[in-house]
Amino acid sequence: TGLSDEMIRATLNKVFKNIESKHGTPSIQLTIGKGVKEDTIDKRTATKFGGIPYWPADMKWPQHKKKDLVMIAQINFGDLPPIPDYPSSGILQLFVTKDIEDGVCVPVYHNEIPLVNTSFPKYDQFPFNEVFYPTAKKVISIPNSSEDHWDDVFTPEVNDAFRTNWKSWLDMPDKILRITWEMQK
Repeated sequence: TGLSDEMIRATLNKVFKNIESKHGTPSIQLTIGKGVKEDTIDKRTATKFGGIPYWPADMKWPQHKKKDLVMIAQINFGDLPPIPDYPSSGILQLFVTKDIEDGVCVPVYHNEIPLVNTSFPKYDQFPFNEVFYPTAKKVISIPNSSEDHWDDVFTPEVNDAFRTNWKSWLDMPDKILRITWEMQK
C-alpha cells in the first residue's frame, strides 16, 4: 500500500478500538515481579506462584498415583479487581505432579477462607526456587491473531477502515500485517 507506517498505525488503532468496543472482554492481567526466597505462613492466602499454600486442616492433600502434588499457582479472588462472571472471594489453586511426563494439573477451589484450623501443608517449592507475588489490574482483552475467530473479527473491521475487500487477513499486504503484529505485542 502507498500508506505511511504512521497512517497505517493510526487506522489500525481505530480498528482495535472498534474491536475492543464490540468484542472486548473484561479480564485480569497478572504481572509477575521479582521473586522472594522465603515465603511465610502469614501470606498463605495471598495470590502467588509457588510458596506456602492456604490449606484447611480437614482437607485431604491433592494426590496423583498416591504421590503428593505441588502447588504452582494460587489466586485469591479477593485480591483481584472485580470483573463480571468471576467470584469476588475464594481461592483457586493449581497443583501439578513433579513428573512433567504425567501432565497432571488439578484445580482446587476454596469458596470460603477461614483462617482457623488451617494446616501448615507439605511445602515444596518445585518448580520455583522463589515465590512470586503478582500485581493485578483489570484490562479489556480482545481477540488476537492466534485465535480461531480472528479472521471473522479483524478482516471486516480492516476492510471497512481501509475501504478494501480482502477475503482474509492473510490476503492483506505485508506492511499492514507487520504493523498489526507489532501493535499486538
